[in-house]
Amino acid sequence: MADFDACLAMDRDPEVTKFIPGPWDDPSRHEAFLKDRIETSLGLGYWSIFPKAQPDQFAGWILLIPYDDVGPEIEIGWRLCRSTWGKGFAAEAIRPIVEHAFHTLGPHPYCR
Repeated sequence: MADFDACLAMDRDPEVTKFIPGPWDDPSRHEAFLKDRIETSLGLGYWSIFPKAQPDQFAGWILLIPYDDVGPEIEIGWRLCRSTWGKGFAAEAIRPIVEHAFHTLGPHPYCR
């Protein structure tokens, strides 16, 4: 939740959410959606991304989530601030998330 405002700001960039359905045009629904997404990670995880060279700069987030919010399949989702696009942050962030999914979560209810 410490990065809530940064997440909201990122989502308000229409290029960032161009192909992602969501309540982006309704501020109260957007805030409720984001709060729920962060607080209800179903034990899978939701992490903010910060560049190593600029650890104070929010770059986006990455998460593990049941596919189509239903499961049992799991997918990796991410969203990045447009200023960080094309710099390899998603690829670098995915590696530890996959490691976490296979070695830390193990037989999670959604991973059966």
